[in-house]
Amino acid sequence: MGCGDNKPVVIQQFYPFNKMTDTSYDNNQMRTLKEEYFLISNFKDNNSTILYIDSFVAKHVNADLIKFNTFRMYFFKESKLTNLIKIEENPRELDRYSNDHDLVFDYSWEEGKFQGRVRIKDGERIYPGQKKLKFTIQPVVSDSIQK
Repeated sequence: MGCGDNKPVVIQQFYPFNKMTDTSYDNNQMRTLKEEYFLISNFKDNNSTILYIDSFVAKHVNADLIKFNTFRMYFFKESKLTNLIKIEENPRELDRYSNDHDLVFDYSWEEGKFQGRVRIKDGERIYPGQKKLKFTIQPVVSDSIQK
């Protein structure tokens, strides 16, 4: 094992687009969507990292999610092309590159109810995340995500 293999996993929220919420109409009814994006430094594909991310989600989901029909949290592993500098230079690279190569988790809620966690690898779902988590993800009242 090299020295760099023991670096701690760090999760940081980022804002790739000016607008993180969106609205649409479905059957003449307005629907709202909010998306949050996170970058994971020192990502390791192991159970310890997955539990760390689950714990992060459980601590940082807040009561605001009930305001939206759909609420999603996307987690990307940091890479040479998916990092804060590259995203700031060209946010569209998330769609063009990062979603297919560095997106690792998608957590979703509908009408305030947790729908699941999807594990993604190289742009493909490797497990649907509908299996029962070892804890319940409930919104917290405080907005304590570091920005």
